[in-house]
Amino acid sequence: MKLNKIIIFPILLLLTSCSGSNMMGNAIPPLWFEEATEDIYNEDEYLEIEENDFVDAKENPLSTFSLDSSGAAYSNIRSYLNNGILPSFDQVNIEQMINYFDYDYICKEDENVCVFSELSSCPWNEEAKLASIAVKTKECKYEEYSGNNYVFLIDVSGSMGSKNKLPLVKKGFNMLVDKLNKNDRVSIVVYSGKEATIVDGAKGSENLKLKYAINSLNASGSTNGHSAIQSAYKLAKKHFITGGMNQILLATDGDFNVGVSSVEGLKELVQEELNSGVSLSCFGFGMGNYKDNRMQELALNGNGNVFYIDDEQEVERVFGGNIDSITQIVAKDAKIQIYFDSNKVEKYRLIGYENRMMSNEDFNNSDVDAGEIYSNRTTIALYEIYTLEDFDSLFNATLRYKDVESNEQQEIVTLCGVFSDNPSDNHIFASIVAEFGLLLRDSKYKGKSTYNQVMEIFNQHASFKKDYLKVQFYELVNKAKTLSDKE
Repeated sequence: MKLNKIIIFPILLLLTSCSGSNMMGNAIPPLWFEEATEDIYNEDEYLEIEENDFVDAKENPLSTFSLDSSGAAYSNIRSYLNNGILPSFDQVNIEQMINYFDYDYICKEDENVCVFSELSSCPWNEEAKLASIAVKTKECKYEEYSGNNYVFLIDVSGSMGSKNKLPLVKKGFNMLVDKLNKNDRVSIVVYSGKEATIVDGAKGSENLKLKYAINSLNASGSTNGHSAIQSAYKLAKKHFITGGMNQILLATDGDFNVGVSSVEGLKELVQEELNSGVSLSCFGFGMGNYKDNRMQELALNGNGNVFYIDDEQEVERVFGGNIDSITQIVAKDAKIQIYFDSNKVEKYRLIGYENRMMSNEDFNNSDVDAGEIYSNRTTIALYEIYTLEDFDSLFNATLRYKDVESNEQQEIVTLCGVFSDNPSDNHIFASIVAEFGLLLRDSKYKGKSTYNQVMEIFNQHASFKKDYLKVQFYELVNKAKTLSDKE
């Protein structure tokens, strides 16, 4: 990948913040603002991806993985393409690209979670079929809940000084505050070289107090995220609301450089809190020094989700929409197991979910941690399948998850694999997003994929053009094609 470097010379400004306030009830330490110096695009870090291979259905008819409802990879890829850079292989997390978008699957009124499946020809491989399995959660009504408990954990280290970091954090959390009510509890912890608690268990209705704290933040210093996470968990447990969501919302670029900072060390830190009833979700900001690998591991092991905020439009989408989609978990420890009929299926390949694979034995073990799915979200998995003949009912899918209210294990079994020459727009759009991901990876499984083919399929479906995010997807495919043609 060709690397472009932009050097921003450091500017230090001393900003004054209140050393104490009756309205706040906590002192806000004076902080230095620093416009960070960084070599853009060359220090971002991602979890290594080792692409899934085809599996012989006779040797292993079971495929098991933890669900991932995050869409962070797509907005991260978008930020690169909009800056004229093709993403690296490990950035292209295909399931997160697919799951970024909204789909119009509809559950029955009495269903909290439902499963849909389709089978069609594979756009990039004429010899194979393409199966989709979609898990949809119900839409929660925030006003129906008695109250939730949040800790805003905000990185104010020097690396957050860029205009696409802390200013966007402030805007996003201000929007979130507007959606809270008197039954909610909010604490705010900030950290750079040291951490500080600037709000301790305020009511969600104390709008001015919370916004004052957020808007007073400035960036300076090193990044001791380890002790700040520990403090956030203590506060979350201090103000724990039984029957509500108890969540830490971490906003950072992931650049921990003081204390425990390795991926494994941070993973162990949040795993210690797995039974606390507190979840941790990550909101990533910035480019050039973004540590996605840490964000993914923190959220996965903290029973939370990952978001990547690349611009003001994404702030509006994530924080300005339905609050339940980022705060209300519907299905805990969600995992899925597919059983392929080896009398009908020769081999299969799961597209994406490389870092979410589970052993078949762990599927029925309710003590094994898996993914969380939030309100009104669609999580899709695609399989490329070689059949022995043109059969239907190629496989069945079993979804297991814990109900968020009762904590009881739930199971949904769906018979899948009825072939259609006219699949739904949901299935088709997911397939072209996957094809786009294969092209960005320059995958050995991309077959006859081309950027032109992705755009041609898009143009055949009028419904795609009614969704501005899907129209933007088309524009990104065209940008990627242009960049690829130049290499």
